[in-house]
Amino acid sequence: MTGRTTGPLGVGIVGANPTGSWAAATHLPALAQLPEFRVTAVATTKRASAEAAAEAAGARHAFTDAADLAAHPEVDLVVAAIKSPGHAAVVRAALAAGKHVVCEWPMGTSASEAAELTAAAATAGVVHTVVLQGYHSPSANFVKDLLAAGRIGAVSAITLVAAGDPFGGSSIRP
Repeated sequence: MTGRTTGPLGVGIVGANPTGSWAAATHLPALAQLPEFRVTAVATTKRASAEAAAEAAGARHAFTDAADLAAHPEVDLVVAAIKSPGHAAVVRAALAAGKHVVCEWPMGTSASEAAELTAAAATAGVVHTVVLQGYHSPSANFVKDLLAAGRIGAVSAITLVAAGDPFGGSSIRP
């Protein structure tokens, strides 16, 4: 870590494409409202979108490589907001640079990969967390509100119907 003790934490977001990305829709607006954080860097796979994302986010630095973003001295916290098959590489780059990590769920494409990354983060001594975007889903929040208002009865079972590909492949391995 940089050892910063004053001022906002510098955040680097991998996957900050300004059009259609989860980061642009959720992470960036949330971070803009939190004075404890400042988006200092963004990364996408293409130089043009990285520069557009940096301009849209007010970030000083644009990267096309997660490791370069993580290594930058103005980045204290790395956010992995890309498709799940890429999460592990971003997390490893952040840990190698000694940076805090926020990773979208799932952290890895298998339970063993997630366990390995969790152990590596604990060993690195950084703050690390995995976030689940479903908490912000309008559909999920609507059902939560219906339950809270007593408009539907007690839940005894839940079925999730979703494409497997966004979760790391056509199958989810234990």
